[in-house]
Amino acid sequence: MRVALIASGFADYSVELAGALAEAGPVMVFADAGALDRERGQAPCPPGVAVRRFSQAGVLRRWASVGPLAAALARWRPDAIVAHEHPHPHLSTLLGLAARIAPLGLIVHDPEPHPGRDAEFARRRAHGIAVQRAVADHLFAHGRACAARLEQATGRPVTPLAHGPILRPGAPPQAPSGCGGVLMFGRMERYKGLEVLLEAGRMLQQRGVAFSLDIRGAGPELDRLHGDVLALPACAVTPGHASRADLLRALTACDVVAAPYLQASASGVAAAALAHGRAVVASAVGGLAEVVRPGVNGVLVPAGDPHALAEGLRLALADCRRLGRGSLRLAEGVFAWRHAAQAIRGAFQDAGRGRTAA
Repeated sequence: MRVALIASGFADYSVELAGALAEAGPVMVFADAGALDRERGQAPCPPGVAVRRFSQAGVLRRWASVGPLAAALARWRPDAIVAHEHPHPHLSTLLGLAARIAPLGLIVHDPEPHPGRDAEFARRRAHGIAVQRAVADHLFAHGRACAARLEQATGRPVTPLAHGPILRPGAPPQAPSGCGGVLMFGRMERYKGLEVLLEAGRMLQQRGVAFSLDIRGAGPELDRLHGDVLALPACAVTPGHASRADLLRALTACDVVAAPYLQASASGVAAAALAHGRAVVASAVGGLAEVVRPGVNGVLVPAGDPHALAEGLRLALADCRRLGRGSLRLAEGVFAWRHAAQAIRGAFQDAGRGRTAA
């Protein structure tokens, strides 16, 4: 099966998924050049995967890319097209054209918008979201919980996907050092629970637990909590968008990855932790509750509870090597990219058989 994968974002995810899809036929990834450079760097593409870059830098370039991309898709003659939901108007137009070329599958990363800026953005782009979901022949979401929420929102069947490991190191990952490093990274919105993590850090400090907290990212919560961050001696902040190389170093240096979210769908943070063999301490919300297996690769705690989070971090730090090995087993097992690829191919093939029978 020839597959075209439109990656207006999620470049690292898209190339990894393409590598698994390519086991059953050639794959062409149409990828945003900026996202590809940020998320993949110099990492090579898997066998069987070709990449065509396009630019979304500025409104004019976005719209100018639509016609050439649609023409390139048609020339490549895919049997199936897979895209990520990304509700920009130019992408809605492109996906409308793509759906005329081959059956279209849409990967929905957030069935419902997160509070804060995400919700405001989704409100302004509600029409684009509705258009993209309407033109798609198949809908995909990460895990059972997200698939159920998307089914409820759309009234359509949704195929659950396992979110495979991302930000994979170029060599086998190093074992955790056991030095007490905790890492949190990504966009710092209120729903990410940074305030809860800082309070848990203060509790660990009062209990004399040896740890360090590495925060990487940017967002309104980091600005709002700047004073609290400075007041925690064990905390270091690297503001701004981290490069792939910086995140690889940070994941190698830490023992535990923290995801104290108040709300969640799928989590690229947890997927990166799996790739590096790192324990995850996360809130038991959304897709996180499916990725983190208590006692296997991490600890789940109630959302918004700093006492439980502090205890979860203490337990994970004390057992980080064993839990890290559990993360690697899951990355190579139930969360390996081949499972998402099989689910996507199966959805298209089942639909094809249904049309033939009709």
